[in-house]
Amino acid sequence: MNCADAVARIAGTLVKEALWDGERATWFGDEIVPDASGGGTPVYRAVGGDLYGGTAGIALFLARYAAVADDDAAARTARAALAHAVTWVDRTRPDGSLLSGAAGVAAAALDLAHLLGDEHHALQAARLMRVAVRHMPAAVDLVAGRAGSLLALLHLARGLPEADDRALAAASADAAAAGLIAQSRPGPVTGRCWPSDAAPDGPALCGLAHGASGVALALLEWGPADPRALRIAEEAAAFERSWFSEEQGTWADLRDLTPEGGDVAWPSLWCHGAVGVGAARLRHYDLTGREVYAAEAGAAVDAALRLHASMVRHPSALDLSICHGLAGAVELLLDAAAVFGQPVLRMMAGEAVEIALDLVGEGEWPCGVPGGGENPSLFLGLAGIGSALLRVVDARVPSTILAYAGGAVSARVIVQLTGPPGNLRERVEAVRGAVPGARVERVSPRGRILLRLPAGADVQAALTVLGGSDGVDYAELDTADTAQEP
Repeated sequence: MNCADAVARIAGTLVKEALWDGERATWFGDEIVPDASGGGTPVYRAVGGDLYGGTAGIALFLARYAAVADDDAAARTARAALAHAVTWVDRTRPDGSLLSGAAGVAAAALDLAHLLGDEHHALQAARLMRVAVRHMPAAVDLVAGRAGSLLALLHLARGLPEADDRALAAASADAAAAGLIAQSRPGPVTGRCWPSDAAPDGPALCGLAHGASGVALALLEWGPADPRALRIAEEAAAFERSWFSEEQGTWADLRDLTPEGGDVAWPSLWCHGAVGVGAARLRHYDLTGREVYAAEAGAAVDAALRLHASMVRHPSALDLSICHGLAGAVELLLDAAAVFGQPVLRMMAGEAVEIALDLVGEGEWPCGVPGGGENPSLFLGLAGIGSALLRVVDARVPSTILAYAGGAVSARVIVQLTGPPGNLRERVEAVRGAVPGARVERVSPRGRILLRLPAGADVQAALTVLGGSDGVDYAELDTADTAQEP
């Protein structure tokens, strides 16, 4: 079974197993329900409507698949899944979080409007955005807190059709960002961090889903040129750097650490550890051009490859989910291939998928429910596995692990050197250094440089500086190759 066939199989399974009620559809699957021991028990039940584990996330995958494969059944089921998610918001009144609340359903509705050409979904997105801003979460993290809300609001502020709705989303994003900045606190050793939502009196956490990386990512998306956002992102990275282990090659999971002791774990997953932190650092590098972020993202890529190797050695532990399995690692490799301009990483992602597909065969998909069976959702199950595989098939499909980060665009500019291209390496480095954070993407033998600016750069000012540099004939915006999705 090749990758394209696997995606089609997953989409077909979701279409076939959908349970319909009029114009709405939902699914059953195994989920972990917490028990009195502090652990959890797998329970087979209907999913909710959220983006992480419910019908909004399933709708998003099916809509992306339908757009790529021109599959009418997937499109119809995606619309029905979103209808269920909208009803879930109206009936249960969740908070305005991204992965567990109304903001994520609003963002998914806007995406379906674009993917499937349904104006009705854009109107739903606007209404749900207003619900979300009236019920902003008290938590701070990316999954269930204001960091995730901020990412969703930025997405909505860019894409909603009505100016008044865009303005409300933008103003609400500003308020969320201000609150996150104010709530940061000094780290125990260095940097800044945020209190854990699960245990406010416990240690501040590392990581994308529940820790400093997620909040810093949201703030940097909000203000890539804002000194406060840049400083907070730097200090959050410094806090997490103090918890990086060279020996383990990843960042600490501090959930079980207490003043009396406890264990520190060293995972390499999206929710905790290298895959999530690495995704954030890739985006930090994309926005700022700072090499320290590139180095940390590189360490995360190495950890993702080790995670794959470990699962291959121990197939009984194979987990293909986004949240804490191989799909998250594959997405990190795909994102790194795009940001670093290294096609070999994309090839390695494809090879990792091929090996996993051979292990799965025609059996059940190993999902992120310990002790349980298949789950249909985006971050724990089939929709997320399908999303990662779809990205291997089609590079235009956006990242799932970045959870609506990636909206701040960076620009590419062309710089033409004068005269014969002698001392080309030194001259290219001089051009790159003229704009802090700029990255060289390509250089022709005749001295034509394709330079990528950081997202926070003033493009016109950069063109003026570059065009006036010694040994430069001209500098102009590369309008045919502007980075719409960094």
